[in-house]
Amino acid sequence: MGSLDGKVVIVTGSAKGMGAAEARDAASQGAQVIVTDILEEQGKEIATEINATYRTLDVTSEKNWEALVSSVVEKHGQIDGLVNNAGIYTAQSIFDSSAESFQRTIEVNQLGTYLGMAA
Repeated sequence: MGSLDGKVVIVTGSAKGMGAAEARDAASQGAQVIVTDILEEQGKEIATEINATYRTLDVTSEKNWEALVSSVVEKHGQIDGLVNNAGIYTAQSIFDSSAESFQRTIEVNQLGTYLGMAA
């Protein structure tokens, strides 16, 4: 019996790295995990590994969030937790990247987090 038995948890950016680790941990604690990412093949692999559901999610899209929440509530009847993990990290200075790259980082790391909480 785990501390998350009966809970439904969405984990963004869970196709690899910290998100995959967080999805594995939530599943090991008994949660029904919704693995989300834009990396479909890797996301499906994690979902299969932990007996979870995979959904493609661009965290910067309000419509994607609305569709995700609707489908999760329809299937599970509830959402108990959100691990807002999706993010972009680059080791280079922001001044060594393009304005477009910087803007995408802001959209994923800040807007994506906001949209997840709002949804």
